[in-house]
Amino acid sequence: MSGDIYQPLAWTPREAYRLLKDVPVCEESGILVRLPDWWKTRPRPRVSVVIGAGNQNTFGASEMLDFNAQVAFGDEALTKAELRSLLAAEDGLVLLRGQWVEVDHDKLTEALDHWKKIESQAEDGLSFVEGMRLLAGAGRDLSGEDHDINQEWSFVQAGKWLGDILADLRNPESLKQAQPGPELKGTLREYQKIGLNWLWFLTKLGLGACLADDMGLGKTIQALALLATLKQKKNPKPSLMVLPASLLANWRAEMGRFTPTLRAIFVHPSETPRAVLTSMAADSGKALAHADVVLTTYATLLRQPWLVEVSWRLVVLDEAQAIRNPAARQTKTVKQLKADARIALTGTPVENRLSDLWSLFDFLSPGLLGSQAKFKAFIKTIEARETNRYAPLRGLVQPYILRRLKSDRRIIADLPEKTQVRAFCGLTKRQTVLYAKLVQEMAEALDGLDGIKQRGLVLTYLMRFK
Repeated sequence: MSGDIYQPLAWTPREAYRLLKDVPVCEESGILVRLPDWWKTRPRPRVSVVIGAGNQNTFGASEMLDFNAQVAFGDEALTKAELRSLLAAEDGLVLLRGQWVEVDHDKLTEALDHWKKIESQAEDGLSFVEGMRLLAGAGRDLSGEDHDINQEWSFVQAGKWLGDILADLRNPESLKQAQPGPELKGTLREYQKIGLNWLWFLTKLGLGACLADDMGLGKTIQALALLATLKQKKNPKPSLMVLPASLLANWRAEMGRFTPTLRAIFVHPSETPRAVLTSMAADSGKALAHADVVLTTYATLLRQPWLVEVSWRLVVLDEAQAIRNPAARQTKTVKQLKADARIALTGTPVENRLSDLWSLFDFLSPGLLGSQAKFKAFIKTIEARETNRYAPLRGLVQPYILRRLKSDRRIIADLPEKTQVRAFCGLTKRQTVLYAKLVQEMAEALDGLDGIKQRGLVLTYLMRFK
């Protein structure tokens, strides 16, 4: 014996692995264990699943994405010889490329078999919807089964081509500038330019987009700037805007102010004679031949079924929370509209329940969140998790939602100063007498009461005054 307290010991990989796995037990017993840095990251070979690596000439929700699964260590795929050697070794620690790594044959083989099965099923490619679900960790069919395997012994990532597109969607500040040109009579604020670029990017891809800025941040002008950009491209197909009836006059005014050269048709009895509406229904091709945009209301859409038959360049829903009820007739009608791309404008993409979000995305990107029954089952599955419960749902919808708040310092700096205007309302003689009498009674009643009782009494008097 040397007498040294600490001595090196020659252990087999199996013995060393046993100690490394039992470190928590040792620490609970009061034994301090110093671990090598490489073990803290638990290096292990994993199944690398890459979606959308190859460049495609076109992109959209109907496109197929390439899919490849292979065992990799870090960012590099293992050779067939390395994989055979790995699977032939014992469980535990294995020396791979000069580094000790953790290997569990059963789990690694299970993960490899799982993804190879999906790869064989997706021989002609993976659908865009399935690819987005896998990347979000939601499972190919929203069951969540792929997520459990994905965590330890496999990982899913976007390939170079698809990864660049998703990076642009998530970081709209880096997008190329859209060019509304002289069609737009006005100056966009910086965050509005970013919103326009983002809308233009998704529109070109044929994907649905939800502009969910706070009220007052200019969703209307951003949408009009997008229509102006489309007009610059001389697309022969008109776009359709569906609005609440109360906003028709506002949109007419905003178009006259910012995009006066847009050729607009209002399909609503308050704006267009019924005889003209009848002739439009009889020959929609002729009526829309020179139009850039058609504006109608949710209710009118039900009474003018010919609008559903037209193939639109864009369909834009203002106050899109109007379709939050999937069972409503107007919601079902809106979802029948045909367009190259769809846009929703709403400050409240989720008002009361997650079914609001499902209905919105059933319009924007049909199939992404599955059927209503499948979505409910998916929500139950993720809510049962202990951590990051809603992460898969956020990952699924986040690329298609752009939301800016007035409280954001970057937005506040770009907004004009607040303007306050006082408006005085005069009282009649009878109202003045009643008001003075009520104030006197309230002052006498409040005398001697504590704060809580005073507030309650004030509310009572206010209700009487009302």
